[in-house]
Amino acid sequence: MSTTDTVTFLLSIIAIIISIGVAITESKRELRMNRLNIEAEYFSQIYKDFLIEKIPKARRRLHFELNKLIGIEQLIDVIKEMRERSLYFYYRDFNFYEGLQKRLQTTEDYLMEKVNEGIITDNRQEIFFKQVNTYIESIYGWIAEAHFGE
Repeated sequence: MSTTDTVTFLLSIIAIIISIGVAITESKRELRMNRLNIEAEYFSQIYKDFLIEKIPKARRRLHFELNKLIGIEQLIDVIKEMRERSLYFYYRDFNFYEGLQKRLQTTEDYLMEKVNEGIITDNRQEIFFKQVNTYIESIYGWIAEAHFGE
């Protein structure tokens, strides 16, 4: 075997090894992309209605009549439903699940605390709505961070 043949043979072996390496890398990348797409679909199925319709609609129902908080039942029901629908992530991504549960529970606790206070004066009503918005933004932010990596 001549030197040229040996070099050609070695280059062929190197090319085959590189081709196999590229194929393995591409296969792993495709599997990772498929997993990410499935996770994105799960996020969409679980949270889309909550984020776009249910939470905003329930939030709009909150109001005061004669300085008494009205309409929290629907928002609390939405929070409870969201908690139940998130159970998939208890097994798949416990850190996300735990963080979301903490935010949902904090929001629910705040709502219950305020409804139990009874009469809330005008100046405290604005503070109440700002705090509710902050809690809801925290829920949205946590989901966006986990879903979009923001």
